[in-house]
Amino acid sequence: MEKVINPINFDPPIKGYLGYAIPLSIVFAHDDSYLPSLYNNYIMPISKKDFSTFEQADNDWMLQREGVFKVHIMVLPKYLLQSRDAILELMFRLLENKGYILTKSNEYYIPDRNAYKTFNFDHENLVYGFDMGKQQFNIASYKSDGYYGGSLIGFDEYFDALKYNEFTDFTFNILTRVPDYKPQFDIEKCSSYLRDYLYSSNRKYDLSHDEHYFGIDAVKNLYFYIEHIKGTEKELDVRYFYFLWEHKKLMHDRIKYMTENGYVKGNLNLYDEYAQAVNDSEMIKNLLLKYNIKHDINILLRMQNLLCSVIQNDENTIGQLLENIVDK
Repeated sequence: MEKVINPINFDPPIKGYLGYAIPLSIVFAHDDSYLPSLYNNYIMPISKKDFSTFEQADNDWMLQREGVFKVHIMVLPKYLLQSRDAILELMFRLLENKGYILTKSNEYYIPDRNAYKTFNFDHENLVYGFDMGKQQFNIASYKSDGYYGGSLIGFDEYFDALKYNEFTDFTFNILTRVPDYKPQFDIEKCSSYLRDYLYSSNRKYDLSHDEHYFGIDAVKNLYFYIEHIKGTEKELDVRYFYFLWEHKKLMHDRIKYMTENGYVKGNLNLYDEYAQAVNDSEMIKNLLLKYNIKHDINILLRMQNLLCSVIQNDENTIGQLLENIVDK
């Protein structure tokens, strides 16, 4: 084939970190049939006590354990990049057979990236298509505007991005969808993760409590992160509060799915107020952008007040939800 572009959706339900933006952009490329399985996952946030991370705790990289993707990993010595035609042929065959190729590439050589021609920065990029006539790959990652999306890179530039990364070898992580995978909602799995979230449990993750906070404690740590920023010239990390907003959006959708499909008993109107947690987290996200421009401490105080409301809503609504889950 002269040209292949495998299906991809750059606006999956959540996309704040590549660990889930990449697999979800593939599974949501055709339709929303994966939604029931989505609601089983992406429940547990994690943060480091030194404020250096706030993100999704992940114990199923690229949804392999769930059976969504088959992942093959090829670790190859960089001298093979001199055999350009052979590597290109390998990539073409993988893409023609509905594969996606994830690599750690130096974005100094990748157009439409903040690091392009400016500084060395190794980052994940997903190859999802090619055009032999134009000598280009289609690749996906976070672009220079900060949003997840697709862009083009010439074959030669792509090889340079592989050749000049920090590693002695280059790695192809080859993702292929499992055709007979059937998405389904698992109430036991979901309620177990929700309980772990509410009680900040580390039952499913091999990480130290000495260094990390889990679940709602990780969200509470954002309050102290904001406190830590006060009196400094530091900017707030946009990713943390974008992730918080995505987490509340997905939690709201999860609760709505559970109430509409008979997984929860009692007065279902009680759960409508969780929409306020989504609104509050969106306001926090917008306020941080203002703070990073103005550095007004009053903005930080408002963010902290809103965050307290989000946490209180979590504790009340999710606690109530867990008490009223119906066994099926």
